[in-house]
Parts: sequence; C-alpha cells; structure tokens
Amino acid sequence: GKPAGLPPERSNEKKTFTKERAEELLQKKISEAFKYLPLCDKELVKVMFPMFQDMETNKRLVYRVLVFLLFEITPGIKESWIGDSLPCLERLNVNEFSDKPL
Repeated sequence: GKPAGLPPERSNEKKTFTKERAEELLQKKISEAFKYLPLCDKELVKVMFPMFQDMETNKRLVYRVLVFLLFEITPGIKESWIGDSLPCLERLNVNEFSDKPL
C-alpha cells in the first residue's frame, strides 16, 4: 500500500492543550507512584517537565542510556572506549561512566 500522509498541522492552541494535559497526567502518575516520597510534588514535575521538551537534551539522554547499556552488557567495549578521543564519545562524556554497580 501507500504510506500514510502527514497529519494536518496542529494549531498553537492544540499544542498548548496537549502539553498541559501531558503535564497534568504526569503529575497524577508521579503523585500516585511516589506518594510516600516527600521530594515528588507538583513543583518538581513543573521543573522537570520542561527539561524533557528539549530535543537535544532528549537525544543526549537516549544516547547516554544506550552507551551505558552497551557498557553493562559488553564490558570489553567499555574498556576499549574509555580514554578514546572520538568526538561523539567526548560529547556523551563516556569517561564519566565508572565501574561502580548500579
């Protein structure tokens, strides 16, 4: 078949509504999951939520998690990458990963 076409462009009002709804749902889920922890309150969600709206931050987070998992699954790769001067590894701060267990 044919690939699906692009969805219609969303209005700014629709984008704002979706963002606010996502923040409300996140606050509800976090308060339910961590109701016994004093640090998880609405103010924390308000501070953390905008951080995950940045595309570059999200990319960096995903790459760091993938590198971390790669190092955990195959320790030999970690030893060969630490101290390497590849630009992509420098941007991900690969040298910050230590041998400490989770």
